[in-house]
Amino acid sequence: MQWIGITGDLGAGKSSVANIIRQVGYLVLDADKVVHDLYAQDLDLAKDLANVLGEEILVNSHIDRQKLKDKILQDETKLPLVEKIVHPYVREYVEAWKNEHLHQDLLFYEIPLLFENELDAHFDAIVYVTADEEIAAQRLQERNAWKQEEIQQRRKWLLDTSLKEGRSDYVIRNDGDLNHLENKVLALLNELTKNYKSRKN
Repeated sequence: MQWIGITGDLGAGKSSVANIIRQVGYLVLDADKVVHDLYAQDLDLAKDLANVLGEEILVNSHIDRQKLKDKILQDETKLPLVEKIVHPYVREYVEAWKNEHLHQDLLFYEIPLLFENELDAHFDAIVYVTADEEIAAQRLQERNAWKQEEIQQRRKWLLDTSLKEGRSDYVIRNDGDLNHLENKVLALLNELTKNYKSRKN
C-alpha cells in the first residue's frame, strides 16, 4: 500500500482533487472531517481543549467549532497549543483507518497543514495543489464568504508556496476549470499507479 498525502494552499482546490480521486474509486480520508468528528464525539479531547481555552468553548460537554475558531482568531498563540492537543487524537484515528485498508494499492489522506506540521516523512508521496493567489482568494470569498482580512490572516499561518512545492513529489496547478483539473488528476493517478506497480515488481 502506498500512503499519499494531498495538501495545498487555501482555495487552491485540494478538496476538488480529493473528490475526483474518490469518484475514480480510491479511498481518501479527510483530515478536517476527522477533526470535526473528534470534536463532536470525543469527550476526552473536549476536556483537554477546555483546560487550555476555557469552558466557554463547550456546548453540552462537546466542542463548539465556531467558538473554538473564534478563540484562535483572537489569539494566534493558542493555535500551537490546540494542535499539540488535537494531533495525538487524530494520529490514533488515522492509524486505525489505515490499518483497516492495508489491502488498497493507493490510499490518500487530504490534510491542509501537512508541511506546517512537519508530516512529510509520514507519507510515501505528497501531492501539492496550488493556484494563483487572486483566483484562490476569489474562490474562498465565493465558497466561504471570507473577507480579504480573514484570508490574509489565515495565510499568515502557512509556509511559503515555493518551499512546499520543493518538498512535494507532485504539484497540481489549479488555475483552470473543473474539466482541466480532472484531466490533471487522472494523469496523476495513472502515474501513481504505474510507479506503485513498478515498485512492487
